[in-house]
Amino acid sequence: MAEKDNTDLLTWVCQNFEAAEQATVDYRDEAETARDYFDGVQWTAEERNELKARRQPCVTDNMLKDKIETLIGMEVQSRSDPKAYPRTPQDDDAAEAATDALRYVGENNDIDQVVSDIAEHMFVEGYGGCEVVARPKGDDVEIRVILNPWDRTYFDPHSVKKDFSDARYRGTFVWLDVEDAQSRWPDVDFSGIASDQSRSAFETSDDKPRTRWYDTQRKRVRIVEQYYIKGGEWYSCKFVKGQWIEKPSLSAYNAEGETDDPYCWMSAYVDRDGARYGIVRRYKDLQDEVNHRRSKALHILNTNQVIMETGAVQSVKVARREANRPDGVIEIVPGTRFDIEKNNDLAAGQAQLLADARGSLSSVSPSAADAASSASGRSKIVGQQLDFIEVGRQFDQIRALKRTIYRKIWHRVQQFWTDEKWVRVRDDEGRAKFAQLNAPVTAAEQAEMMGVDPRFLPNPNAIVGKRNDVTELDVDIIIDESPDVINLQAEQFQNLVSLAQAGVVFPPEVYLEASSLRNKSALVEKLTGGDNPEAAAMMQQEQMTAMQERMAEIEKDMAQARKYNAEAEQTEIENMAGKAGLYGLAQDA
Repeated sequence: MAEKDNTDLLTWVCQNFEAAEQATVDYRDEAETARDYFDGVQWTAEERNELKARRQPCVTDNMLKDKIETLIGMEVQSRSDPKAYPRTPQDDDAAEAATDALRYVGENNDIDQVVSDIAEHMFVEGYGGCEVVARPKGDDVEIRVILNPWDRTYFDPHSVKKDFSDARYRGTFVWLDVEDAQSRWPDVDFSGIASDQSRSAFETSDDKPRTRWYDTQRKRVRIVEQYYIKGGEWYSCKFVKGQWIEKPSLSAYNAEGETDDPYCWMSAYVDRDGARYGIVRRYKDLQDEVNHRRSKALHILNTNQVIMETGAVQSVKVARREANRPDGVIEIVPGTRFDIEKNNDLAAGQAQLLADARGSLSSVSPSAADAASSASGRSKIVGQQLDFIEVGRQFDQIRALKRTIYRKIWHRVQQFWTDEKWVRVRDDEGRAKFAQLNAPVTAAEQAEMMGVDPRFLPNPNAIVGKRNDVTELDVDIIIDESPDVINLQAEQFQNLVSLAQAGVVFPPEVYLEASSLRNKSALVEKLTGGDNPEAAAMMQQEQMTAMQERMAEIEKDMAQARKYNAEAEQTEIENMAGKAGLYGLAQDA
């Protein structure tokens, strides 16, 4: 009975995969086309042949790629690190350790680059994602964040939520040489799959065979991994056609006491039929118009129309060719009509429509005028926010995806990092620091924390607990917005300098903190005396003295200015009085 149940379950998971394959054929075709447009392949072979026959230039002005690269650049600029916030006051210190653990895993996996790659897939093909898994590494467990190529994934075709949270199953697949597959799973007989030559609907890259399960040319087999929900629990399995590679079992991952799948996926848009698509669908027609109108306008400018009477030239073919040459010579029969029309009106019309199309394609990108302007950093940020407001929801979805990734990382940390562990991260100043997780606490240390003399303990070195115990820590993970720090910092520093020039002087460390100098923390520490109270007091006294001297100088300058103004005013009065006296003498005369 159990064997029959396993056979039925194998049939069911295979059907899941094939159903997902068949249901997403149209979507994947559109995704392939979107990727071609991003890569500059925007003319069909038929169109190229037709233009070649007309001697019309085939022009590709890939503004669509520029637009997407701009959006990806925005995502890069908005990167920020995660922060864990405690849910109870007692967990405040431990939450700092949790933040360090998250950043440690993030740096090890270059999560920022992974998220940028996912964002590109979202904008182009329509969705992208990764998986957060745990892999043994010696005596330790390494948490890995692995990018899932969009064309190596499949999912429940009835799922319509952008984050796939309503999918009953989803998974990935990969093609392996039979020899490699056999060495990894020696108990599986892959030879029986060679007879399956059913056609695959997944034709989204040329390096995959067109057969569904087995490639006879290179002797490769498709290995499928699937996570699915049954009875409210997540299960995982690996299989090929008709055989288990790894039989179904409860998922190895859990989150807050419940089984979990490793996938973090996000879509840009989902239409009412459940098809997932990116921003290329919105701008594809405009991109075509830009290419076609530019090609047509160039063709019109490079060709002329000829109006002539029959017999005006000996060869119409020669006359047509010479009429389109800048130094052409055409010999006509005297007394016959022969006129050349430049088609300037047609070219101007095409140029105007081309400008309109380019303007529509450029609606979501910072203008060159804004980029070259001398506006303040804050003003530029506000301008960019207005420019990109129509795609703001896309970046909100990327932030939601990043939160999901870090939450799954935290769940893996809680599940697999149960022993003492040191992690190295960089602080906000870029300096390396170490954080200790699951640090053992001895009876003596606990007694000291409670104010008890440890000398009276029977076994002071006994381990009685853990500090920064990740398995018991409950935190909220936040991904903050990242403003244009460089522009804001420069603007703040400039404002401080302006205040100083106006007489409002701050201590020197204020200017150092606001500056963009490297190692400014060390400079501030040296300036303020660091941990030496006497040096700090002396430095403070020197600063107060310097400030008093500066204020005295300012007061002296202001007194001199008042004296100068008074003298100038007195001179003006005397001059006016002198002029008045001369005027009176003139009247008497």
